Amino acid sequence: MHRALMLAVLGFLSVGGSLAGLEVDVSDRTVSISGVSPGGEVALLGVGRSRQGYRPRLESWSLTLRDDDQDGEVSLDSVEDLPELSVWASADLSSGAWVIRELPDLDPLTVPLSAFAGDGSELVLARRTLEVMWIRPGDKARVSVGTVGDGGSADGDGKANARVQIEPSRLHRLLGAQERGLGFAGGDVVFVVDSESLAITATTVPQTVAAGGER
Repeated sequence: MHRALMLAVLGFLSVGGSLAGLEVDVSDRTVSISGVSPGGEVALLGVGRSRQGYRPRLESWSLTLRDDDQDGEVSLDSVEDLPELSVWASADLSSGAWVIRELPDLDPLTVPLSAFAGDGSELVLARRTLEVMWIRPGDKARVSVGTVGDGGSADGDGKANARVQIEPSRLHRLLGAQERGLGFAGGDVVFVVDSESLAITATTVPQTVAAGGER
């Protein structure tokens, strides 16, 4: 089992997709992922809210973990308690299987097919600020992450218009080669978290979305 140290619960609902098999368990100071492809690697995104004095504090984690001992399990350890209000998402970089752990009783966050541009260049959602992780699984896996705020530098249209335009090429590379003009393609996995409500969703991009960048 690979264990990573993180410097830095309430009841969860677990949802898996695209071959499933992955499981995420969250305790006071550990996030454990099982069902990983033996010897493989996973991407992990977490977003939580805590308090620093009287002020709310938003925390986020984005990283990849490799199953060095090939036992199908990896974990992330924290030296501090994880926020009680936190959501998590993980994807197997070999199979594309994913799982999310969400908080109950939140307004749903969905990614309809119509939100993707036909040429795969962008994903548009009517939200103000989102934490995003984009994953292209496979032999040459790519992972990129970023905070996309309405009208900010990572917002593809650059306008304050009550929606964000997500483009993989505007996110920060976490794993794999950086490529200009990179877009979404069928089989990609996208994690999206609303920074305000902590609503979370995951989607596997449909094959009907045109290939955005070389696989």
